[in-house]
Amino acid sequence: MPLIKDLNVDPDLIGDSFRRKDFVLARDFIRRVEMGKVVSVRTSSMKGAALFETLRAISEPDVVIGDEALQAYANSEDWLCRKMQSLFQTVRHLGMNPVKMTHQVACMLEPDDHFIAEGNKLIWIPVSAFYVGDERVYLFRTIGIAYKDSSLYQINMKNTGVIGYTREALNTVSSELAAYISKLENKAMDDEEVRASYTRLGSILRPEAYKQEMIEERAKQYGGENTFGGWA
Repeated sequence: MPLIKDLNVDPDLIGDSFRRKDFVLARDFIRRVEMGKVVSVRTSSMKGAALFETLRAISEPDVVIGDEALQAYANSEDWLCRKMQSLFQTVRHLGMNPVKMTHQVACMLEPDDHFIAEGNKLIWIPVSAFYVGDERVYLFRTIGIAYKDSSLYQINMKNTGVIGYTREALNTVSSELAAYISKLENKAMDDEEVRASYTRLGSILRPEAYKQEMIEERAKQYGGENTFGGWA
């Protein structure tokens, strides 16, 4: 994985980027995948339908995908994004240079400009994770590869561009960026609140499977006994 280490990143970059996420969305610098193409999140018309189909595919046949399931999913995504946000602060000295990302990307410069560059000519630093429009979104701060010499430059809000992708879009635009984010997501899933939120989602979407898992777990705790009152 093409990681660049020991970057001199402004400690405020992560928090400032998160606070500016709505501005980035309004300026139309967040992309998702629709019908195999990378499109604007703002102009996409299939977000809700795609989420419903995803939940339907992983749920048990008799489960109704209603407000409770949708809210549980949103809560789970929100918890994961909160943990990812804190992880970004922890690893802000690390950047990605996706060498296989040869296509051009347009990155926003504040307050009112943008630049276009090939993805592999940039250092990518993940700075924000949030849930919007039924999808998890990641924002990256981008800067030219010359800035890898952290002894000379501080990477901050003034000298970086910003671009956002949904989680699904990352798999399309760069397998390297997607792999890095995946490693951080796996780390985030170790968090107790994150695990609890996805456990609740599973109990709603797959109640029979969840019930069986609880029975088996309690059986292990009680030496193989498989009757536990209301659980049996």
